[in-house]
Amino acid sequence: MFRKSIVPLLILLSACTLQPWEYEMDSSGFVLPSVCRHDLALETAKIPVMLEPRGQNSKYDGFTIFEDGTPTTIIIMDDLVGWRYDDVLHHERCHVVAGPYWHL
Repeated sequence: MFRKSIVPLLILLSACTLQPWEYEMDSSGFVLPSVCRHDLALETAKIPVMLEPRGQNSKYDGFTIFEDGTPTTIIIMDDLVGWRYDDVLHHERCHVVAGPYWHL
């Protein structure tokens, strides 16, 4: 009985979840510039997103590779899931749109 009653609640709560660009800042505390406060998937569609195993000394959840000032690849650590993955991916897409140093 409990299981049946909680399913609609979980569906409702998941539908109310905000997207990463709907927050003023990302989960690392960086304020998103105005050019990044929307879904960046279409604008960054040509930039491949690669999953990479987290190394023992890796302190970053993701990074964007730039070659000659042009973004070429987004790298996301493969242990991220759910909202954390979405947040890091949006952060890295923001680097593609706003530049490599937008939060410095």
